[in-house]
Amino acid sequence: MSTNKINKALFYRRDVGKAIEAVAAEMAAQHVAGTLVARLDEVRRDYSLMCEFLCRGMRDGKIDEVYDNLLRRLCSIAADMEVERRVKTYASYGRARAASASCELQPEAVRAALEGYVQDMAMASFENEDKRQTLTTSLRTTHHAYMKSLFDGVMTSGMWNETLCRDYTELLVSPTIDVADAMLVVSAVMLSAMNVFDPYKWLVLADVFSRSSSEQLRQRAFVGWVFALPTKRQAELFGEVESRLQTMLADGAVRKELLELQLQVLFCCNADADNDEIRKDIMPTLLKNSNFKMTRLGIEEKEDDPMDDIMDPDAANRNIEEAEQKFRKMMDMQKAGSDIYFGGFSQMKRFPFFNELCNWFAPFDAEHPMLGSVREKLSDANSMTKLLDKAPFCDSDKYSFACAMASVIDRLPANVREMLGTDVAIGPVPADDERESGAYVRRSYLQSVFRFFRLNNWRADFVNPFVLDCKVARNAVFLASDIMACAGLADEAAALGGFLYKRGLYAQLDSLLDNFAFVDDVRLTKLRAMNCMKEGRHNEAYGLLMQLVDGDSTDDVTRLLASSCFATRRFSEAAVLYRRLLETNPSSLAYGLNLAVCLMKGDGLEEGAKILFRLDYEHPDCDNVKRALAWCLMLQGNAEKASEMYGRLLGGDAVAADYLNAGYARWFVKDIAGALELMRKYCSVTRNDDGTANISNDFANDSALLDKYGIRASERKIVADMAAKGDDADASV
Repeated sequence: MSTNKINKALFYRRDVGKAIEAVAAEMAAQHVAGTLVARLDEVRRDYSLMCEFLCRGMRDGKIDEVYDNLLRRLCSIAADMEVERRVKTYASYGRARAASASCELQPEAVRAALEGYVQDMAMASFENEDKRQTLTTSLRTTHHAYMKSLFDGVMTSGMWNETLCRDYTELLVSPTIDVADAMLVVSAVMLSAMNVFDPYKWLVLADVFSRSSSEQLRQRAFVGWVFALPTKRQAELFGEVESRLQTMLADGAVRKELLELQLQVLFCCNADADNDEIRKDIMPTLLKNSNFKMTRLGIEEKEDDPMDDIMDPDAANRNIEEAEQKFRKMMDMQKAGSDIYFGGFSQMKRFPFFNELCNWFAPFDAEHPMLGSVREKLSDANSMTKLLDKAPFCDSDKYSFACAMASVIDRLPANVREMLGTDVAIGPVPADDERESGAYVRRSYLQSVFRFFRLNNWRADFVNPFVLDCKVARNAVFLASDIMACAGLADEAAALGGFLYKRGLYAQLDSLLDNFAFVDDVRLTKLRAMNCMKEGRHNEAYGLLMQLVDGDSTDDVTRLLASSCFATRRFSEAAVLYRRLLETNPSSLAYGLNLAVCLMKGDGLEEGAKILFRLDYEHPDCDNVKRALAWCLMLQGNAEKASEMYGRLLGGDAVAADYLNAGYARWFVKDIAGALELMRKYCSVTRNDDGTANISNDFANDSALLDKYGIRASERKIVADMAAKGDDADASV
């Protein structure tokens, strides 16, 4: 038996008998003993009583409710068993369980500890300077140890219940505890719930999101409940989860934030590509124009070369302009949502600070107990604190920055150390209102979470929500999860679909559209058609677009339908549609060219030729017009002139098809040797992975043209054979 069989019995079949068997088998496989076995035996006894009462003819009006309650209890047992399996299997879970063994997780005890810390810190503020510093340092050290234990305990806790759900929610939104503590606990709840299904932890996250007055805490809870989303069937067993989600999604503001979050997650997933662009295109320019150089002893300032002013007096201005242009490009990437700091800070996660799991999620605090040595090395710790408070880095990177500065501060030139206390050290600082916005706070937290799942030593122990693979149950496109499939999210699905299409994430778009297949929405239908065309399913795209055609069809629908008609060789239909498009866009080169090609493919060769000659006159530098015109000339029987035109195309930016078509033209004027040379070139650039060429298929597709010039079937086979075999074909024949 496996976890999949347990889930199938619990959530798909909702069969208590089968679920008991599956859980019992898994317990035997894992050699589970103790309270979990006792709890399963209790469920088994209660189920046996239900069966016995039913056999006696006793009918209970609440039988469905009681039956579902048994399923819930089995779900709790299965979840607790999965947690214990993780504790035994994964180093991170095992360490966390051991570190939190003495931590009391009951809300009353946690509240007392968190409120006590706030009170003790308040009382310490009344002490004199020397005593206050010593006392607060001691309090922070003790409290950090407690929060680490609490984080580990919550992360490795089994399934909660309604009481724990209610009490933890009240605790986390309470104004009597430090909001930073609440933020760390919320991260622990998220990490626990997204790896082992727990409806009550999910409800805590949802309720904190809805009730918290702190934007920092609210956004953490938001990311948490989205990343911990259950499947639709899991939510159906726990109706309060389904109801709570529907209530939140009924709010337009929540839906707007949900789309923003989805796009931000996808930007995080693109961090590697963004880093490559910065590393290869932007940083070389910035470093080239930097006034500092790295040496064995640290960073030194470069001396200006006096010959530069003599040899190239404008070089300095050009370098400055080039550096500013690249810097602006990087800032534009950041404004668009790119994680521009990931590449640099990803190399700074090996400090001892990051050996503790909870520190990856800790809100930035310059007084963090593990930064004691950092504060000692930084001569002006207050300036550094103020600087990092405003820095556009996520909390995880702020800790990296502080640790890194402490490790190199002694080797920095005096002017560089002075610069570290200013905004110059970190670049443009966001305005206060921007830093306080929900989108900014959420993006910053997401980046910290992304670093945890990408860089921490135990990342393989956890489900990664930043995976783009749609075959993975919990992947980055959470709007494609079955629980999000509702008509109320059609606007968000359409906006996300457009984003995925532009980014070339076609498999993810397919997954999203499948999830919203039941929604009758023009935008989604268009996206389905566009994705079908991108994947070569042109007939399917044609069928979808025909559903949208009416007398008032928009230009984009008409354009898509015309493209699908062309791809499916419905040239007469395509010509009608391109004429319609030209009525509203008479100067469009693309529409005019496509109309001409459609006419050539159909019965309007002469009209198509007139259009092409006009377009060639109006756009003398357009190679695509010349390609179509050369083909038209061959259709008109003027192969010699077509050959001349193809010769000019081959002398420029030729495409593979130019060699084939130029070969046709030489063939038609009886220059077989010239034709073979061109066709062999075509075969060499279009061979399949196995080395074979498909030129015979091309001949079949262009049979009407070959027929026009009287090329017989046997001649086609001989030429195809010689072209496909390459330069040695003549000798072999």
